[in-house]
Amino acid sequence: MQYRQAEFRKSKSFAIQKVGGITRLMAPSLEGSQRIYLDAANNKVALSVGITYRNFGDVIAGGAGIKQSPTGYTEMNANAKLRISAKSGEWQIAAQYNRQHNVPVYHKIVLENFAVNAMDVQGRELYYVRRILRFGEKTQATFTTGIQGSLEHRTSQKNASFTSTLEQDKVHTKFLLAELNHRVLHHWLINSGVEIYSDNVLSTRTKLDLNSGIRTESRGLYPTNSKLNQRSIYAMAKGEWNNFQLTLGSRFQSTHSNIPDPTLGNVIDQNSALVNTIGISTAVINKKLMIADKFRFFANFSNSFRAPNIDDMGTLGIVDFRYELPQYNLKPEYSNNHEVGIKWAGDRLKFQVSVYQNYLYNVIARVRLGEDSLNGYPLYQKENIERAITQGVECYSEISLGQRMFVKAGYCTMKGDNLTKMEPMRRIPPSHGLVQWNYLWGNRKENKIFIRYVAAASQRRLAAGDKSDNRIGIQGTPGYLQLDIGCQFLWKDIRIATSMQNISNEYVKVHGSGVAMPGRSISLVIEF
Repeated sequence: MQYRQAEFRKSKSFAIQKVGGITRLMAPSLEGSQRIYLDAANNKVALSVGITYRNFGDVIAGGAGIKQSPTGYTEMNANAKLRISAKSGEWQIAAQYNRQHNVPVYHKIVLENFAVNAMDVQGRELYYVRRILRFGEKTQATFTTGIQGSLEHRTSQKNASFTSTLEQDKVHTKFLLAELNHRVLHHWLINSGVEIYSDNVLSTRTKLDLNSGIRTESRGLYPTNSKLNQRSIYAMAKGEWNNFQLTLGSRFQSTHSNIPDPTLGNVIDQNSALVNTIGISTAVINKKLMIADKFRFFANFSNSFRAPNIDDMGTLGIVDFRYELPQYNLKPEYSNNHEVGIKWAGDRLKFQVSVYQNYLYNVIARVRLGEDSLNGYPLYQKENIERAITQGVECYSEISLGQRMFVKAGYCTMKGDNLTKMEPMRRIPPSHGLVQWNYLWGNRKENKIFIRYVAAASQRRLAAGDKSDNRIGIQGTPGYLQLDIGCQFLWKDIRIATSMQNISNEYVKVHGSGVAMPGRSISLVIEF
């Protein structure tokens, strides 16, 4: 459910433009959601506000039809955006609010002997003010400042235990962004800017004795009052000619972390790096076949950098299937990325095929500390120990079968190798793709019927960490072939869409997930 942006009216009088809503229902007992929004404006001011309530039931998996309980939760969203026309541009003031309540961690309850393991509250808030300045048709500057926050309250309790663990993490972020877009000499578009972020992390953990009511405080998942400051400056230039495009970009980023440790004091970590990208796209010209505007070759080459963050360095506690210890001596990760491909954009046939390779080094990996364990969980600590390579192919095509009928298809496959351990990389998704037939009917292009096949191969190529993960295991993740059908039509200003998913009731599980996807189900969306 996307956030809307109200448009200015021609009239000076401020009036409601639209009151609308979206209702989404999914059965059996999977979702009941409702969004209501309002747009109002005049020629100087435009306002959009909305509120959404979502109620998700327990997921009934395909195959044997097992009800995965508990997996249901509720969610509340609210948003508002105000646009004010001003000299040479406009002001924007926006607020977004999201809360999810009682989100259970299903695989821990089923596989790890927990009576309770849930996020009581998960939330995110964003507030910002933006000034957009337009100088003619060639230049636009945007300045944004704001704050955002996230919070998570967790409760866990083992079966037959009289101790409940209460954890709370909060992240407060302040940011300042400046961006300039400028067109030069008709051929070049320059995009440049500055980004500044400042994060502060608060984390607590409380053990509650359910018999005596005594509370014992201890260090949270992260060192409380940890700080991370990030600053970056970037510039990207894109040049366009008749049959050739060139993209050049650079970004300099620096990070500064301050993590309080009771033994070591304040741990300071500073990193910086300059990363670059170059991309080209050129037409393959054949005058006899007249394909200059249809067939293109493209290539992209870049390097990237990721500094260790507070989660990498300061985590203490149970994460997934392991117990992690802090590690303050980490170095940044780096990667070199290459992609080449071809693109065809004909009248009836469109397709794109690309291959890529990413070489990663100084990869931050979790390393098991001997055979030691804590509370039944093996002990792990992060280290810069690994080099890795990922390679893949991505394909997309669309074929027109007349004015009202077309077929689109996509396919992705990826392979990852840990060059240090001489084994597959962790969490590499299996090959997957889809084929969808579409038929447009009536006098409006929004009216359509579709039949879609979605498929994924099994993933048996596993790292040792995958095999240790109780959501994957030594057998890996099975493949599937899922069939969906649906239709959509407009009646006056009302959009109605309905579909049946997973008609053959296949067992569908995303690689690495702790919850299987829904089995045979039906959905209805009404938007007005």
